[in-house]
Order: sequence, then C-alpha cells, then structure tokens
Amino acid sequence: MQIYRNTVHSKAQKGSVKMIGAYLKAYMKEKGIKQSFIAEKINLSPQILGAMLNGQRKIEVTEFYAICSAMEADPTELAISAGIYKVQQATA
Repeated sequence: MQIYRNTVHSKAQKGSVKMIGAYLKAYMKEKGIKQSFIAEKINLSPQILGAMLNGQRKIEVTEFYAICSAMEADPTELAISAGIYKVQQATA
C-alpha cells in the first residue's frame, strides 16, 4: 500500500475511485444537491468535480471530507454505504 498526496492506493482499491465517485453522484441526485452548488461551496471548478464523480480523477481525502461537509453528510457513513470502508467488529 502506498500513500501519495493524501490518497491511499492499493491493488484492491483501484475500483474504489470510480465507486466512491459514482456513489457521491448518486447520493447528490437522491438528495437533490446540484454539483454546481458543491463545487462552489468547496471552491472547486465544476469540471474537476465532474471528473471526480465520473471516476476520471482521484478524490483526495481532504476533497472527500470537503464534499461530505458541503452535503452535510457523515463521511464515515458514506464510505461504509459506498462499500469502501468496513467497520471491524470486536470479537469477544
């Protein structure tokens, strides 16, 4: 596993870039949140945000948190729902 520019990469996570972008895009659509609103709120061009949501550009950790904050959504819950983060159950 490598950490590069605040993004975690591993062979198992290559599909995660497209998966989280698609999930965020679907979440925005479901909640009626416009991409232009999010882009403006996080000071990012709509083209860059669109590339992220379409899996054409990696989403940095800080960008993911900013997007979640702009949507007033819990980043951990979104990551779990998107299937890119799993909570490990404690064993007794």
